[in-house]
Amino acid sequence: MVELTPKNLKVVVFPEREGMLSPIGHDLAIVATQLTGTLDGDKIVVEFDPKGLKVLGNFSGGRIDESTPGDKDKRKIEDNMLSDVLETKRHTSIRFEGSREGSRVTGKLSLHGVTKDVSADVVDGVCRFVLHQPDYNITPYKAFLGQLRIKADVRVEVTLMT
Repeated sequence: MVELTPKNLKVVVFPEREGMLSPIGHDLAIVATQLTGTLDGDKIVVEFDPKGLKVLGNFSGGRIDESTPGDKDKRKIEDNMLSDVLETKRHTSIRFEGSREGSRVTGKLSLHGVTKDVSADVVDGVCRFVLHQPDYNITPYKAFLGQLRIKADVRVEVTLMT
């Protein structure tokens, strides 16, 4: 059995912006910094505290620029994400429990008080899937009367580094 921590398991979320004012926003890379779990054969269990989600930086052209946005803006984005979008005072944990079958991972994701089946292919050691926020009763972030919004679908990448 392998203990999973941020040292050997990386979970990155890539929300994208839309709307008339989207040019003033950021397409971000957000990493889970407080996670624990186990990998036992093909069975995997991962749980993390959503308060440990941190903005790494702007994501553009397949690269993450950690210098933007600035630290003050990163904290503001994180505060909005945690309080307004994920409602972390009520929803204190995100959990995945599943297994790997060949090059496919399947299981149950519990997020924001909702548990749903998820599955994704593993390609080059990375499991990529799209999470539709409304499926988990999450209202995507919006500002400026909805003229700047985060798309309902966010891309998630999970990389096991063993």
